[in-house]
Amino acid sequence: MILNPKNLRIPGTVKRFLYHPSLYRQGEDKNIFLFSSRRGGSTLLAQLISYQQGIRYVDQPFDLFQSHTKAGKTKLHYLPAVPNSQFIALSSEEESLVKEYVSLLLKGKLKYLGGLERFKFPFLANRTLLKICNASPLIDWFNANFNILTCYLVRHPIPQSLSVMKNQWGITAEAYLNNEKFIDSFLNHEQVNQAHKILREGTYFQKAILNWCLENLVPLKYCSSNVLKITYEELVLNPANLIPLISTKLNIEDGKEIMRRVEKPSRSSKLSEQKARKAILEGDKEKIVSRWMKQVSAEQLNEAKVILELFEIIAYKTDDYLPVSTLLLC
Repeated sequence: MILNPKNLRIPGTVKRFLYHPSLYRQGEDKNIFLFSSRRGGSTLLAQLISYQQGIRYVDQPFDLFQSHTKAGKTKLHYLPAVPNSQFIALSSEEESLVKEYVSLLLKGKLKYLGGLERFKFPFLANRTLLKICNASPLIDWFNANFNILTCYLVRHPIPQSLSVMKNQWGITAEAYLNNEKFIDSFLNHEQVNQAHKILREGTYFQKAILNWCLENLVPLKYCSSNVLKITYEELVLNPANLIPLISTKLNIEDGKEIMRRVEKPSRSSKLSEQKARKAILEGDKEKIVSRWMKQVSAEQLNEAKVILELFEIIAYKTDDYLPVSTLLLC
């Protein structure tokens, strides 16, 4: 049973003590790092995983945009101030800062970053799940420096871009195109030139697709470490087969609890439009992943195709809502 402190009649001082992350103690199972990009479905997957008793869920520990909050101030105290809150390539000094920050976070030493999104007491948890949406280029680095289990969630670029546009979120592509180490490692001259042209002259849609390509380029094409790659589409369409596989790979015992929750929308689904929420609640799974095909023009489909081809990304096609078969796990 998951305890909810909101329902317990205990004094505030005692409640604050029980909330404190320093009560957390690491168990034998490895911690889990979930990488994705904005509006990629990571909240859904993270919440499903964290329903396993004993998992402490920390949401977006590298998000520097909420600097006015107590958690945001804690992050800024320890982390380097990177452009657009994108952790792309680290200098030796930045590596030291990130290592210290993550080590303290995993030990439960950082106040306001205790992972209380689900109102579970820290002392009931023995492993940590980090949901990371702005450091995918560093997947190999994290695997090399921490003893963790790593998974990466990807979603079709068009619906994800449309969702970013609907929320009127900013474009982070400039941070990637100004990072010399990233350019030297992963981009050619033509890709850089065309990307800058899109930022100067392109539509919001084109910029969002470009953003998706840059944020997902490394885990899709260049990731060399042992990473469990999951597609949002398969998670929605085939949870009965995929959830047990994920549970096995991540050493999660209670896969049945995850399955019980899989039909429920994540809290961030309030950012979706009414039809999407209705589809989630009614279990119309195909509608969730395919409805975007009626929302884009032929011109937009071609624009997306050109950009995906520019970066030689073959994980998704613009005329299909499903990923390529090689990305399917079941």
